[in-house]
Amino acid sequence: MGQPSFRAWFGAEPEEIAQSLREFTRSCEVAEEPGLIDRYPEKWIGVHNGLVRATADELDSLLEELDRLGVPRRGTAIRYITKNRRNLILHDAAR
Repeated sequence: MGQPSFRAWFGAEPEEIAQSLREFTRSCEVAEEPGLIDRYPEKWIGVHNGLVRATADELDSLLEELDRLGVPRRGTAIRYITKNRRNLILHDAAR
């Protein structure tokens, strides 16, 4: 028996992982843009591939909307937009 491949260990090839990380980084950057407070005050936003894909008043509603739109939760930056700055990190390893 040989060694498992990189894909077997990590689920993707190195360049695919790097591309996914670049896309998520871009989504995180968009989610941090200062102008969002004017466009989405007191809202949850979901940013995927650098675009705001969904907004909602409640986190559960945002997740439902992302699912309805077919936007994958994995790789989506989720942020609550408020003037009272808080950092939340959400991770859904199951999706």
